[in-house]
Amino acid sequence: MADMTKIENFSEDAARCEDIPEEAEQLPEEAETEITDEEGEEAADAEQNYEEIARRDVSELREIFPELFMLTSITQLENPMRYAALRDLGLSPKEAYLATTTRPAIRYDGKSHMRGSVPIGAFGQSASMSAGELAGARELFGDLSDSEIQKLYKRVIK
Repeated sequence: MADMTKIENFSEDAARCEDIPEEAEQLPEEAETEITDEEGEEAADAEQNYEEIARRDVSELREIFPELFMLTSITQLENPMRYAALRDLGLSPKEAYLATTTRPAIRYDGKSHMRGSVPIGAFGQSASMSAGELAGARELFGDLSDSEIQKLYKRVIK
């Protein structure tokens, strides 16, 4: 019995659709979404072209920034969508990378392991001369004042 009701409802819907004029059923010519073989090939070429550009970008970025040696795809960047948008606007791979990353580019060289963990400015003032050293310096440089002797001492120590 429930099946009969469904069939009757379907018949009523079909009858209403038959009342639609033929002009309304046809789509305008601009709305046709048929893709010709030539357009399909162009789309495939464009996709292929973007893949090639991405490969070249990865290679160039790895060359410029050694810290990106593990980079295998543009999608691994910090903000790949922004990077792609900037590249589409005409920026070079280096410019687009620097504009999208928040990490500073760290350059590694052969002596990077020799840098101290304490900043140079943290050492403060160098030690001044002791009273005995100042007395001995006065004997050597009798014509210089104490402040000039201190300046000379600091220049020699550095």
